[in-house]
Amino acid sequence: MPRSSPPAYLEAVTNEILAKYRKLDAVISHAPTKGSYHEKILRDVIRNYLPSTFSTGEGFIINIDSETSSQLDILVVDNLDPRSYGYKENDFFIASDIAVTCFGEVKSYATKNDFISSFHKLVKAKQVIKELPAKTTSFMFCYDARASEESFRAWVDEAIGQIPDRDQTRQWHYPDYVFCLKKNVFLERKEVPGRGFQYIAAIQRDSSSTYIQQKMMQELFQCVTNGCGRMRKYQGIRMFREQTPDGSDF
Repeated sequence: MPRSSPPAYLEAVTNEILAKYRKLDAVISHAPTKGSYHEKILRDVIRNYLPSTFSTGEGFIINIDSETSSQLDILVVDNLDPRSYGYKENDFFIASDIAVTCFGEVKSYATKNDFISSFHKLVKAKQVIKELPAKTTSFMFCYDARASEESFRAWVDEAIGQIPDRDQTRQWHYPDYVFCLKKNVFLERKEVPGRGFQYIAAIQRDSSSTYIQQKMMQELFQCVTNGCGRMRKYQGIRMFREQTPDGSDF
């Protein structure tokens, strides 16, 4: 089933994010501070998109064996399960693996080494999730990078090649999406018959920059929605439609 064009309101959301990023870039030069605010901007966008039955913050994932992920920039957690949090204070969570629906890493300006490190962090975080990890989605969102789409593809291939326990790493452990907003890079993990999976450019290169950025936001929201929807379906609750990467219902 083909995906529809982005809803009109996504233009306003995209423009709001870009405007906030540009304002920060103009007044803040301290890289760690800038990075923290870039993460907050995206967390706020996701939080405003989701119902209150899910919380959006940052922090760690922990499982029943006390295995813990690295700190993650974005964590979306189900609030309905009383076991959801080992610790919660404002937007900082130590969340149980059984309640995490989606997580992501945010990079203000991605370099190859930063990208590979964050890619590995996302893979390892998914491996911490023991109970049906395929239901949880993940993504990397880069605001900018000195890189082309071809560079991002090469970085992904290099990151996958450097995973130490690759034989124990399954397709669903890898990030669902890689975005770079200012470079209009939008890669989606898809299964290729007879070839396992690949990261494929989800938008034609001749599309306009505005369209690509709006489409990115649509797919970011779809990624978050998929994780939340799969959690509800796992719980036996059908709340809204969510899709697999090929466009079919989960």
